[in-house]
Amino acid sequence: MRAISLPLTGETAVAGLIGVQDKIDVMVSYNSSDGVRAVRTVLRNVRVIGTDQPAGQSTALPRAITLELHPEGAKMLTLARHTGDLILVLSDQGNDDMPVIVDDAPMLSTQISGLPAQRAAPPPAPPSVRIIRGSSGRKDQIISLQDPVPQNLPPAAAGTDP
Repeated sequence: MRAISLPLTGETAVAGLIGVQDKIDVMVSYNSSDGVRAVRTVLRNVRVIGTDQPAGQSTALPRAITLELHPEGAKMLTLARHTGDLILVLSDQGNDDMPVIVDDAPMLSTQISGLPAQRAAPPPAPPSVRIIRGSSGRKDQIISLQDPVPQNLPPAAAGTDP
């Protein structure tokens, strides 16, 4: 087994209810490839083996907890931390002592709202500029690629040097 620590916030600390020897489930909330918010459980039955709280001082929320995981579970937790927002859930203190990597289907925000997924519009293409330089007796002209190129420009203005 391995020990791995996580930073906590008031939300991830379950408002300070998570303590040493508790069992938790770890969920991750992220944006799916379709741009839809999703959440899924990645680890179940994970034992908390420490917090940054000194013994007897439980008035403040812990800022970090240490979990006991097997090597594959530690990899899963590390990947989940970099995928989205972690959510820690107090779980049943059942008889099963080993943490479990969960392979469940994500729950999508569209399942809750009942609305179809909103497809994000692709970002607009950046504007392009075409610069045409004239000969020494003419002024330089800047013509946008979105504007039609004038057909009556002399060869030097069309990009060929004499």
